[in-house]
Amino acid sequence: MKKIIIFLIIFIHHFSIHSQWLQQTSGTSNNLKSINFINANTGFCVGSGSTILKTTNGGANWVTLISPVQTNFDYVRMFSVSNVIIGSVSGNLIVRSYDGGTTMENFVINIPGNETKKKVQFVSFLNGFFLTGAKIYKTTDGGINWNPYSTNVGNRDMCFINENTGWLCNAYTIPYPPPSGTTYSEVRLTVNGGANWEVLVSIQEFSFSISRIFFIDNTNGFYNGFVSSSLARTNNGGYSWNAGAYGAGSYKNYYNTSFPNSNTGWFIGDQLIKTTNGGLNWNLMTTSFGSVFNGIHFIDTSTGWMVSNSGLIIKTTTGGLSGISIISSEIPSQFSLSQNYPNPFNPTTKIKFQIPPSLSIAQTFLSVYDALGREVTTLVNQQLKPGTYEASWDASNFPSGVYFYKLSSGDFVETKKMVIIK
Repeated sequence: MKKIIIFLIIFIHHFSIHSQWLQQTSGTSNNLKSINFINANTGFCVGSGSTILKTTNGGANWVTLISPVQTNFDYVRMFSVSNVIIGSVSGNLIVRSYDGGTTMENFVINIPGNETKKKVQFVSFLNGFFLTGAKIYKTTDGGINWNPYSTNVGNRDMCFINENTGWLCNAYTIPYPPPSGTTYSEVRLTVNGGANWEVLVSIQEFSFSISRIFFIDNTNGFYNGFVSSSLARTNNGGYSWNAGAYGAGSYKNYYNTSFPNSNTGWFIGDQLIKTTNGGLNWNLMTTSFGSVFNGIHFIDTSTGWMVSNSGLIIKTTTGGLSGISIISSEIPSQFSLSQNYPNPFNPTTKIKFQIPPSLSIAQTFLSVYDALGREVTTLVNQQLKPGTYEASWDASNFPSGVYFYKLSSGDFVETKKMVIIK
């Protein structure tokens, strides 16, 4: 009976591990909308009720900053540890700081009341864009002055990768010739900062619409639309699209993304998905905190944050995947760290370790270091119950060489060597 109970406890614990996301203490219950980090330690998070949060230790502690204006924020972008841009679409204004949030100034964007406000985006500390239902507004002086460019269509979303190159997804209706009232979705490209636009895609809308546009660089991008799949992908700057990217037969709404490089990225919306090959394939992910999030930002393929309503901030150092599973129902009598296998390897390997019973459950860390002793990734960072575990490491984005992996839990520390050969 005792062995059965122990087995059931381990079985339940094993299947409750969905992904490696740990909640951080935000200090607010307001809805959080956007998060951005300039490095592994320094980041900003903003939300409703004029919420501006800052961390200098990776989110272990968040400090509430005093906003110079009362509004709901939905955008934040850091361009250095000092230069920060914060935006409010509903308030049609931006807040900026030159000293990491100690001093903040706000500027109102003069937008006519009949224009529907859509999105704010900055590509540098001085260059930014504001999208409405009728125009693109551009600033080149950090938000002090804004120049309107008319697009003559009902705009839905925009994405700029620099001060000159950007894309719009729009809808427009043909009043004539017959059939009058026919609506089309289109994707447009600008290479001169919004002054002129080239139509790349124009598709008649029946049950189809292009609602959002996302670009990683000047060639790789996605749009969200209701067709045979939710995400369509391009690798030639938007001139042609593959509409079979993900979610065939079922429409899903995606409204934010983070790609630390051209291969690995995440989309959030109706669900959380991840790709490691530039969007050719996607994996559906889950967290113990649900799946609907408002903001996401990864600084590399392992470390990232997501934010949601009611002050929720969660962090991962394993790319969102736990990469860990219990492989034995036997309770070990002592700590142990096995040699990884295969070794040498390319590009994946497995590491087995054992956690024995103790008076208290300590935080367990399994980290990887390069030959210079620099930590390159953390595979495990959580409280583990007694058991035998196996962790996986995908080193696709790491060069050949000697690496070390270290297991630490309470007073136990052990390190072993492994080799990547490509």
